[in-house]
Amino acid sequence: NHRLELVLAGPATGDMEKLMAEESHNGINYLGVLPVDRVPGIVADSRAGLVLFHPLPNHLECQPTKLFEYMAAGRPFVASNFKSWQSLLSEFDCGFFIDPLDVQALRETLDRIIDDPESAREMGRRGREALVKSFTFEIEAEKLIVMTRELLKI
Repeated sequence: NHRLELVLAGPATGDMEKLMAEESHNGINYLGVLPVDRVPGIVADSRAGLVLFHPLPNHLECQPTKLFEYMAAGRPFVASNFKSWQSLLSEFDCGFFIDPLDVQALRETLDRIIDDPESAREMGRRGREALVKSFTFEIEAEKLIVMTRELLKI
């Protein structure tokens, strides 16, 4: 077992803020709402990023910015095992996809990241490379142009 710190940032309800404050001695560090320019430094100081959305209809097809922020920082991610996310990113081998409701799977995945830091760094490197090669604005814009032409039959 490893001593990990969970760093959370963003808006929270009063009840959730209170709960996180009560759990601060258990390794939860809630930073509240932060200026956008602080996020890259926090991600850079992490071992991995978590994107564990519950399998609700509005989550299944979304593309969370957090995933790409972790990739940009060269950090592996642990994400919900949604088919859309896996089909988009699994080929790059830059993160783990788990059942977001399975605490044991999360524990085992975090242990793998901590126990094999070199492998985690390689995953992060592959994620950064994939982001640069496959998800830049220019590449995405070209896809949008092709799709628009197809839709409009230009």
